[in-house]
Amino acid sequence: MFKDIVGDTPEARILDFLLLHPHTSHNLSKIIEGTNLNFRTAQKKMENLIECGAVEVVHEDKKSKYYIIKMERLVAEFEKIAGCLETILGSSSVF
Repeated sequence: MFKDIVGDTPEARILDFLLLHPHTSHNLSKIIEGTNLNFRTAQKKMENLIECGAVEVVHEDKKSKYYIIKMERLVAEFEKIAGCLETILGSSSVF
């Protein structure tokens, strides 16, 4: 979904992977396996996604952090975008 909107970026790959399993937490190794990203890229991009509020750490153990997508944050952002598009294009042109 995100890759279709913003292109094939590491962030889009991570968000797409987490969207496929919205109620399941995943450690970075599982995310890397599902996105075909290397460790350094996935780690850095995950930090960015946490900072912007799209992803959160829900659990930590001695070896790993476990991440989940923050659906309410993404829905709110899409609603803002839809509102802006409606203002610009008119209500009949949006979605």
